[in-house]
Amino acid sequence: MKRSTLILLLLAVALGGAAYYVIQQDKKLGTSRDSEETSKPAFKFKSEEIASLSITRAGQTTQLENQSGKWQITAPINAEADGASIDSIISDLTNATVERTLVMTASLERGSGLGNPAVTVDVKLKNGEQHKVALGRQDPTGSAVYALIDQGKDVALLSPSLLTSANKSLSDLRSKTIIKANADELARIEIKNQNLTLITEQNSESKWLIKEPADKKDKEAKTEKIFAFQNALATEVIDAPTPEINAKLASPAVEVRLTDKSGKITVLQISAADGDNIYARVEGQSVVYKANKRLLEDLNFKLADVAP
Repeated sequence: MKRSTLILLLLAVALGGAAYYVIQQDKKLGTSRDSEETSKPAFKFKSEEIASLSITRAGQTTQLENQSGKWQITAPINAEADGASIDSIISDLTNATVERTLVMTASLERGSGLGNPAVTVDVKLKNGEQHKVALGRQDPTGSAVYALIDQGKDVALLSPSLLTSANKSLSDLRSKTIIKANADELARIEIKNQNLTLITEQNSESKWLIKEPADKKDKEAKTEKIFAFQNALATEVIDAPTPEINAKLASPAVEVRLTDKSGKITVLQISAADGDNIYARVEGQSVVYKANKRLLEDLNFKLADVAP
């Protein structure tokens, strides 16, 4: 037998074995696949029609509301939601397609995980209409997830991407943005670090001019490191910081004082490094953010890093 023929024969046997395995798994669950494809949208609503979501996993339910275009966690805590995570869930919901349906049996209920769903997503639309999808395990091929849609009797096979996006903890769904600051809305930035006190002000041409140190007064600042706080994300949000964490912030290693054009002042305090991490807090708030020490390193700049 030629070598090429032998290779083709072995591939055929392997593929046949894989197909046989999938078929046997379906039989083991006590069900069979429909003879015809039933590919169709799982839901007919659009993303802009969604008013709220309720996501239940691991015994915890997180409730979210669309408030004037921004997603807010309303239970079990009140906090801003992570927009990217919610957008991913909504995209997978509105684009979900039922590729096949299976007749529910006792064996399938056990084998699919739908007797105790991994994730349940409840959707309420702005017109009051409600929808629900319960997600179980992935099928033997890993290319689909077992689901029950709107209390339907049959099991739907959906893309596993919905399970991936929706299977998020409260912490995962929460915004990790440490401080919100739009550069165009700011008038003054004061940063005190271990090397200097820097004060810059934005002029009418949107240039940031140094006001302190005096020997660099009215020189245009290089803003890359100054604005390091702007896109900083926490790795963890701590609602009830321990006395030890609070002590680390009692004498901040870096303090950023932002004054917007209306005169409102926001102060960000950053602790010294604790291993690879730092702690940050907006003055007046009880929440503490844990983040990578890179934020501290960027803001602990020297004059040469920001001044010409």
